[in-house]
Amino acid sequence: MAEIADNKIHHGHNLFLLRKQDGLKQETVALAYGCKQNRISQLENQETISDDVLEWFANYYGVTLENILEIRK
Repeated sequence: MAEIADNKIHHGHNLFLLRKQDGLKQETVALAYGCKQNRISQLENQETISDDVLEWFANYYGVTLENILEIRK
């Protein structure tokens, strides 16, 4: 994964951190999300992700949307 600039919010990296914190593989998340593993990889590399997608992940990981938006490198 590419380096993230200090103090910059990177939605995809935040999803990556949440997934790793839960000890999950991309394949596991993809199955729950209803997509292929490569889509999760794409999302985790996106700087900006729409709120509706982030909301799904917030519910999945048991956090709030604000939690995802506040995580900084």
